[in-house]
Amino acid sequence: MDDKAVSEHLVHEILCLIDALKAGVNEIGINKSLFLKSTLFLVEFKQLSLGQCPANALLKILDDITGLVRLTEQCCRRKSRVFQIYKSQEISQRIRDIMLEFASHLELCSEVENMDQIMELRNRVTRATFSPDPRNGELATALSDAISHEDDELQSKVVDDISRHLAASVSSLKEELLEDKRQLEVDGRVEELSELEKLVQLLDSAPSLESDSLALDDTFVSEDIPASYLCPITGQLMREPVLVEGGVTYEKSAIMEWINRGNTKCPVTNADLSSVNLVRNRSIENAIRQYVGRVNIEKLTRSIKKIKLERVHVEETLDTIKNLIGLGSCFKRHVVALDGLEPLVAILKSSAGDQRAKILQILLAIGESGDDCKIHIAEVGAVPVVLRILTKCHGDCPDAVSLLREISEVQQGKEVILAQPGSIIVIASAATVDSVEQKDHAMKLLENLCSNKSWVAIEAASTGVFDFLINNLHTGNEAVKLEMAEAIATKLEFNDASSAALVSTGILVPLVGMLKSESLDSKMAATRSIQKLSSTVTNRDAIGDAGAIPLIAGLATMAVRDLKVSALETLANLASTRECVPALATEENVPRLLEMVKDRDLQVQSSILKILHSLSRESKTVRLMVRQHAEVIRYLLDASSEHNSGPRRTSVLGVIVQLAADRDTRDAIQPSSSTVMSFVRLLDQAAATSTEDKELALGILSGITKNGSQARQVLAAGGAYGIIISCMQTGSPRMKEDAAAVLTRLTDSELDANSEQELARLGVMRLLRDTLETGSERAREHACANLANLSKRTPSLTQEQSFFKRLLARLGLKQYRLCVVHPGKCNARASFCMVEAGVVPLLIGEIRGSNARNAERGMDALLTLVQDESFRIKGVDFLVKNNAIPAAVSLVGRSSSLTEKAMVLLERIFKCRKYRDDRYSRIAKSSLSTTMTSGSIGARKSAAKALMHLGMMAKGSTYTATGESAIVN
Repeated sequence: MDDKAVSEHLVHEILCLIDALKAGVNEIGINKSLFLKSTLFLVEFKQLSLGQCPANALLKILDDITGLVRLTEQCCRRKSRVFQIYKSQEISQRIRDIMLEFASHLELCSEVENMDQIMELRNRVTRATFSPDPRNGELATALSDAISHEDDELQSKVVDDISRHLAASVSSLKEELLEDKRQLEVDGRVEELSELEKLVQLLDSAPSLESDSLALDDTFVSEDIPASYLCPITGQLMREPVLVEGGVTYEKSAIMEWINRGNTKCPVTNADLSSVNLVRNRSIENAIRQYVGRVNIEKLTRSIKKIKLERVHVEETLDTIKNLIGLGSCFKRHVVALDGLEPLVAILKSSAGDQRAKILQILLAIGESGDDCKIHIAEVGAVPVVLRILTKCHGDCPDAVSLLREISEVQQGKEVILAQPGSIIVIASAATVDSVEQKDHAMKLLENLCSNKSWVAIEAASTGVFDFLINNLHTGNEAVKLEMAEAIATKLEFNDASSAALVSTGILVPLVGMLKSESLDSKMAATRSIQKLSSTVTNRDAIGDAGAIPLIAGLATMAVRDLKVSALETLANLASTRECVPALATEENVPRLLEMVKDRDLQVQSSILKILHSLSRESKTVRLMVRQHAEVIRYLLDASSEHNSGPRRTSVLGVIVQLAADRDTRDAIQPSSSTVMSFVRLLDQAAATSTEDKELALGILSGITKNGSQARQVLAAGGAYGIIISCMQTGSPRMKEDAAAVLTRLTDSELDANSEQELARLGVMRLLRDTLETGSERAREHACANLANLSKRTPSLTQEQSFFKRLLARLGLKQYRLCVVHPGKCNARASFCMVEAGVVPLLIGEIRGSNARNAERGMDALLTLVQDESFRIKGVDFLVKNNAIPAAVSLVGRSSSLTEKAMVLLERIFKCRKYRDDRYSRIAKSSLSTTMTSGSIGARKSAAKALMHLGMMAKGSTYTATGESAIVN
């Protein structure tokens, strides 16, 4: 025989051995489908071009694995099911060894022409996995424990578990062991006899330890039950048959009840029962067990055939199947053997309610009985059906989730689930329901699917299940961590709630760790992820607390543009949160940022300006650092031109406005006339300027007009009054406040006649009145200050009237009506008369209000009505009529400045004789006296004059007198 013939002969022999091995493996529940695939490997190997292969290499391969195959086949050929369970793990290991040995020998065929095919075969053999039925593994371990421990209770339990699992009586299992033992003795294989004898001894002791009752289905019904299986008393199938004296068999509970009622004769023979000892009839019990098993298998077979033929009205049939598979794994496997899974899945497609739950529970029970069953369930198309059910139930179906989890325990099941479009999203949704049990199963299912499948973790995260994403970031290799971080940055979409939830689950710890990595890609992915998370305001504190800011600030100086941009944008987000500012506003970070302000990359520059805007708003230290960089300030002023619009200009204006608002940095802002006017042009309604930019521009003007007169002169000369007034009328609340402040600085300066006329024409007095009525406290403060500034100029704008017009005015003609205070006619559109504008009552209201600054500015305005001797008396009359005396008294003691101004007003009022009457002076006397003892020098001086007017202080007394002797009683 030549080499080729020898090779083919050995291939044929090994295939025959594998057929025998396959038969034995099926009996002990080894993963059938996987093993069948492994046999195909050898078939494929046989189909290679053997004539072109070195015969010696083939002979070596086949000869080396033949021995292992023979040993395994001999073990599997045993008829004893107990011995097969006992050796199941060893058999599985032998199969694995065969495959690994086979694969290792295939590597030796380096000179074979079809090397690619052989290497592919080797890879497939290496990947093949073999494992026993999990239940067999548990029972094998239990058998070993029972043999090694003389524990009656343990031994009884193990024997009973095996009997139930195999649905066979203990005696029949013992007979199988004895038959195996006899065969071993005939074959002379004494090395295995010792283990077999121990198993026989274990089952030998079982009769006295077996369960006291026969495990039967409570719904068991059968026609033609042999009469010997029925209890003579109850007429029912016996569960616990016992012999009484005389040899008649009864159900134990029935005969015991008979005897306990006082009967002393056998119910059948009527013979006396001299003894009440009951002996268990094991032969009848075993016969009944085998009968019941046979009947139930027949019943299960009929049920499966029925659902194959009928897909509707099968509720009772499903109940039967569910009850029967609950009796043991042999019934579950029988469903698989009868191809009953496919009709069950077909019914499941259109099922609902209780029927759906019943089928899912049946499939789940079958799947729990072994890996091969799990694979069969997946192969008949159950997975897409179950996923559709979960989708319809919005993820709330515990049985469906549990079934998918069982299927995912085997590799083929995982692959089927993962192949279904959208499966991860559906399963992840099931992990978010309220049921704790379902959530646990769903999370375990996802854990199984995530094994070596990083995309599963990403897809689960898209539904809000972040556990596996975070786990991969913690425990994965560098490539996996990078993939997870990039997914956060580019693939996953978050709203504020989901972004905050991701941060709360601890995502920042691994991301910050990646910032410290040596890999540039890892730094980049982590930075972009944190940038995305920092867009949610509530996350920023956590990012700062995680220690990310110093690391990201360091990355912002790197030469890699994308990394620099991402780092700076992240810092810009963080800088807007007050709690993050201290970590950013350091002597190391701020100078770096200032050096990069002039970066030619506008995106980089925009982020830096945004950071400086936020930092300068919150930190005086930062403002002082910026102040020291004059070239930066000049650059910012140049960049604030209206030609540069958008976020960049907003940030520029934001930095300038913070410097202008701070008294310690304001002097560094020295804008040119053109720059000042550029701020004004931003306020023009016709300009396409955002409200925020307008607010910032007005804020800058408010700040720079506090310093000297240069900016004020530029604004006055540039005709800015109209725009300022317009901002007070139609601007945002913040714009109204700053516009009022700017106007205060302008009216506090010297106004030429043209300016006065323009302000009057623009209706400034009406606007100030409206501000007092509806404006904010700050706006009202500046309105009071503006009224004080403008009211002083009223005499120059009052129109002097001729004698004839004055006469007509006295006759009551309205068009000739004179001002009640000023000597002449005051036109609200041509003068700054507070009387005509109707603001005095509003000013009195401010004085009586709680805001001290507003009260002080209001007093300044009221005092302008009594400052000039030409109209002082009329001014006093007007103020007294508007309750100025009680208003002034209310100011005494609030502050030194307010008290002093109140005393000035009271002194001017009481200088008029008609107001020295007690009805006017009574409420003021106490305050005047108090001021004399505790007021400032100026307040005491005015108080002393007022008291002299009232006759309460002797004339000639100095205003510094504080004793009562100086006061006239």
